[in-house]
Amino acid sequence: MGGAANLLSTTHGVVWSFNIENGSGVVLRSADDGNHWRVVLSQPASQVSFGLVASYFLGPEDAWAVSEEQTGATSVYRTSDGGRHWYLSDLPIVAPPPNMPLLSDQLYFADPEHGWLLAVGTNFSPPTNSLTMVWWRTDNGGRTWSQLPPTSLPPQAVALPLYADTACPEFSSPHIAFASADVGWWTYGACGEGAARPLVWSTRDGGLNWIPSPLPAPSGGWGRWDVLDQGGTDVGTPYLISSRAGTTIIVPVSVGTSRLVIELSLDMGRTWHIASVVDTHALPIQSTPADWFDPVNAFDWVVAAPGGLIATTNAGETWTLTRSPVALSGQPVSFTSPDTGFVQGAGLVIALRTSDRGVTWNPESAPISRSVQASWSLGYVVSAVQIVGPHLAVTAGATGLMTSSDGGRSWVDRLGITSPVGEIDFINTQVGFTVDNGELLRTIDGGARWHGLLHPVAGGVSGIDFWSPSHGLVAVGQSLFVTSDAGVTWQPLRLPPGWKVPGAFVGGDEPVPVCFTDRGIGWAAATRDHRYGVLVSTTGGRSWRLALPSDVLPPGAEPDKLGGNVSIAGCDGKAAWILVSQAAGPMEMQGVPITFDLLRSLDLGRSWLDVLRSTSEARVARPKVPTSPGGPQSVPLELGEWALALVSPATAWFTATNEDLGSITLGSTRDGGLHWDIRSSPGAQDQQGPVASSRQLPYAYRWLATAALNAENAWVLFSAPEGSSEGYLYATSDGGAAWHRLAVFR
Repeated sequence: MGGAANLLSTTHGVVWSFNIENGSGVVLRSADDGNHWRVVLSQPASQVSFGLVASYFLGPEDAWAVSEEQTGATSVYRTSDGGRHWYLSDLPIVAPPPNMPLLSDQLYFADPEHGWLLAVGTNFSPPTNSLTMVWWRTDNGGRTWSQLPPTSLPPQAVALPLYADTACPEFSSPHIAFASADVGWWTYGACGEGAARPLVWSTRDGGLNWIPSPLPAPSGGWGRWDVLDQGGTDVGTPYLISSRAGTTIIVPVSVGTSRLVIELSLDMGRTWHIASVVDTHALPIQSTPADWFDPVNAFDWVVAAPGGLIATTNAGETWTLTRSPVALSGQPVSFTSPDTGFVQGAGLVIALRTSDRGVTWNPESAPISRSVQASWSLGYVVSAVQIVGPHLAVTAGATGLMTSSDGGRSWVDRLGITSPVGEIDFINTQVGFTVDNGELLRTIDGGARWHGLLHPVAGGVSGIDFWSPSHGLVAVGQSLFVTSDAGVTWQPLRLPPGWKVPGAFVGGDEPVPVCFTDRGIGWAAATRDHRYGVLVSTTGGRSWRLALPSDVLPPGAEPDKLGGNVSIAGCDGKAAWILVSQAAGPMEMQGVPITFDLLRSLDLGRSWLDVLRSTSEARVARPKVPTSPGGPQSVPLELGEWALALVSPATAWFTATNEDLGSITLGSTRDGGLHWDIRSSPGAQDQQGPVASSRQLPYAYRWLATAALNAENAWVLFSAPEGSSEGYLYATSDGGAAWHRLAVFR
């Protein structure tokens, strides 16, 4: 009653936050409702320490944090004066069972004196995995701790799925809650295999004995435990709500891909009934809807879901959705009323505050440079750039999204938050889309203001491709969805029977293997019977025909061949440019040599030309399509990344990099690839320093992106050398003969 594990907003104006970056946590506190923050506890990483891994806050003054070391030693910090002073206590060292990776630590305090620490792990004992837990208790506020018998916990031999090495997901591990030194509750989270049968266990003797109570199932049943990828059942943390009628216990349970079931007990957990069912339109990927639930009191409940806040003021009888661009799904939330509350931020954003039910947010972040923040976020300050027109350019990266209206010389932050932005897609100078920390956003005023769009039922976006203000495609997990009404409704993208798109794009590491143009013409690099082919649609993906059959592609360009790949390099109007890659020799110290052919069609795939290819020391079969007059031009074999920036159906730039030599090769064409103007920046053997000449591109910088306005004007984005997150933008206005530094991002 009044505590929380990671984020707590109190009616006294005090806000606590436990933020984790690079595996180690830091405790922050605000005494003025989030306007100013200070670090009250941090533990620098060392060779023997994992750092702070868990926390619990109880009111404005009391807080605890768990510290772990690689030796297995565990300590607990405790403060009773708002973080001004901390007391450190060591837990009795307990040898974990064999083959038990620790998944999570969880603290819970019923009052300032009585608390529990639960450690959850997976015991890998073939042929099955099972749940394993150890736990401790304190009766003096954390000054001393004693281990409780593990056998006193509810049954631990719970069978778990065998995939990966975290069969019991860290974000859905068991939960504990106590109302007093004796009375408490326990739930399984999502740990289990097979058919789900959610229970809430209760104790009346401080956790020595437990009694299970089943939760009534919603219509359609509970389904299965497994929550990864396809949805499932996850029993959330029990919440204790004090009211005039007594103590109400609420347990949120996510089921399937989007439903959240609110279970309620009025008799201390002996019996339960379903108080409400709400659709969150979100897939459990890095967390589940059960983690997004925050009850303010017995009647006012809030769910921070992708695209906005879902709230009720009548105990779940009715729900309202307030669309919001920055409701970070999966982050802890804490509200003191249906209107006012916080969502924990990402990166160095400590928290996001709203006082109007999520319509607007005020980000509270630490005053640290972009480059430092990007390195904490394990990403580049800027990693993508798009030239929308002569007066609008956009960049995206680990610290957000920026726009420029003066040719890239100055940049303006646009989202107002500094969480990672990995995708940008402007279809004109006014309308654009982006993905901010998994959230799908749209602007209709050139990037000045952004609004969240509802996700597909499958939730969590990892890739986008829009061809009009209302028509577009998103990648979610292993699936692709299309919309024709700006995200109000979504439908799965359906290919002809037997065809499917590869799953390498999941998570955003690879581009989505589908490309649409502004006329709704779509191209898909798909597979059937373990062979690649290219499909084309003129109906926005409703129907498809084969544009590039498998038998014209070389045997080396197959999904199961090392180095074999067929991808869509770009599309515009009726044109498609296809990159065909294959191995050009055996494995060597630098990897597998890869050679490519660039194919293009200007007539919806009725005819194709091989317009560019890389040299190859080994003889390889080439695609069985005509070549440009005089044969396709050749570029040196590069052992790095390759990309195409398409300006119009017939105007394009290519970029090929050699990361070992530090060189970069660029080429532009204005006649559909019949002729190329190819230029290479010197490598290590030709330069004496990072930048030998202001007319050259830098050596030993990592290439990130190329954007072009026409055949003469282009930008190239680099990161600084030696793993720095800083970004450097270079520009040319003469087709790549000379370059100058345009901007530096820190």
